[in-house]
Amino acid sequence: RIDRERLRRPDGGAMAGVDAARFRRPLGTAPPPQQLKYGEEAYWSGRYRRDGGKDPYDWYLKWDQLREVILPLLAPPVGSEGDARAASASPEGAPAGTDAASEDESKKAQILILGCGTSSLGEQLYAEGYVNITNVDQCEEVVEAMREKHQDLLSGAAATNAKGKKPAGKDAKSASPDPTAEAKKPMLFEAIDARNLPQDWDQRFDLVIDKALLDSVACSADKWRGIEALMLSISRVLKPHGVYFCVSHACPDMRRMALLGPSAQRGAVYSEFYKWAMEHQTVQRPLINPNADPKAKEKNEIVPSPMYKAEDDLYHIYICRMQGP
Repeated sequence: RIDRERLRRPDGGAMAGVDAARFRRPLGTAPPPQQLKYGEEAYWSGRYRRDGGKDPYDWYLKWDQLREVILPLLAPPVGSEGDARAASASPEGAPAGTDAASEDESKKAQILILGCGTSSLGEQLYAEGYVNITNVDQCEEVVEAMREKHQDLLSGAAATNAKGKKPAGKDAKSASPDPTAEAKKPMLFEAIDARNLPQDWDQRFDLVIDKALLDSVACSADKWRGIEALMLSISRVLKPHGVYFCVSHACPDMRRMALLGPSAQRGAVYSEFYKWAMEHQTVQRPLINPNADPKAKEKNEIVPSPMYKAEDDLYHIYICRMQGP
């Protein structure tokens, strides 16, 4: 028998194994799904506030898995102003893009990292010698935390340089820092919504990097409006030969319309809407235990089952090159 008097109590007659709330929902309706709201600023602000905003965390892929793909994109494109400067500084007859002058020119590339969060990607690029790096995130808490962290790293490096090298022997004179050495330009961190980048950034960047930001915007309530705003904002700040580099969990059939515009047809690779051409690559998803300690020296890899299909477990890289003059 059902104890109807108990069901009328304020606690709904909560019983083991029974969802008492279902008695209060209209017939035929399911309970609301519990979803992570990746497309909402409040989710990220709460996450970074809870985690402190400084511990490194990289969505999808880390620098060592992206390095061989990203670095070639930073070489000055053939026919560009940077390519001409590198060629003029190269020995006569040297092939373009293979000498030190070309490499030095590529280090001047303007790089924009969208939705940076606490990713170590900017620091890794900085360590490679690229200093014109701008990191943006809409969460002010994480931007301030990352700015402070970067400044601490620079201060530590400056203090080490000021001490100079240790003398080779007890009679050797103490070494002094090189007075001609220039202080390394710091990275920039800005609290900005990537869907509305500043107007004075128009045609500023050689490379815009997006790891999971497009996927996050695709989770928002008004996703198509947000995606279009994001793509227009990115294409506006890229130089005529700039590149938008996007890492996503979604395959081309799911992302083509987002990257090429609402009128993109199946199989299309060029966007009249954003004026770029899209290339597609895949990278194997690392089999790493998500609960493993990221600071551990030994990798905690997951052993796949016999049913595992590596060809279905991929991240997708989209390289969109502006087709300017």
